[in-house]
Amino acid sequence: MEQHVLDDLSAYMDQELLPEDEARVRSHLEECASCREVYQELSAVSLAFRQQWGALEPSADLDDRIWLTIQAVENSRERKSAWVSMGSLVACLLLITGFLFSPWGVILSRSVFAMIGWLWTGLSVLAAVVTLSPYVVGGSLVVAVCLLVGSVWSVRKLVTGFSTGEMV
Repeated sequence: MEQHVLDDLSAYMDQELLPEDEARVRSHLEECASCREVYQELSAVSLAFRQQWGALEPSADLDDRIWLTIQAVENSRERKSAWVSMGSLVACLLLITGFLFSPWGVILSRSVFAMIGWLWTGLSVLAAVVTLSPYVVGGSLVVAVCLLVGSVWSVRKLVTGFSTGEMV
C-alpha cells in the first residue's frame, strides 16, 4: 500500500489539488479504510460548519475600506514626520545662530575653520597616498616574492644539511 494521504485531504476537499494529485488521493481513498474514515470525519465537520455559519464572504467594500485605512495612516505619518523634521531644523538653526554670535561661538568658529583646513590637508595627503598605492602594492609584492624565495632557499639548505649530516 502506498503512503497515507492525510496531508492532502484538506486540499482534496477544497478542490485545490492538481488533477494528477487529485486522482492519486481519490484512488488511495478507495483502497485505504483509515484514510477514508478520516476523510468522512473531515467532510462531516465541514458540512456542520457550513450549516452553522454558511458561506463566509467578505463585504463588497472591504478592499476599499482597507486601502482607505492604509492611506489615512500613511498620510498621518507623513504629516507628523514633516512637522517633526521642520521643528528639528528650526531648533538646530536657532542653536547654531545663538552659539555663533556668543563669545564662545566666535572662538569656536575660528577653531572649526582651522580644523576644516587641517581636514582638507589630510584629505589631500590621503588622495596622494591612494594615487601612489599601485606602486606601494607593486613594491610590497616584490619584497614578498624575495622573502618567499629566501625562505624556500633556507628550508632547502636546512633539509639538505639534515639529510647529509652537515649542519651549516
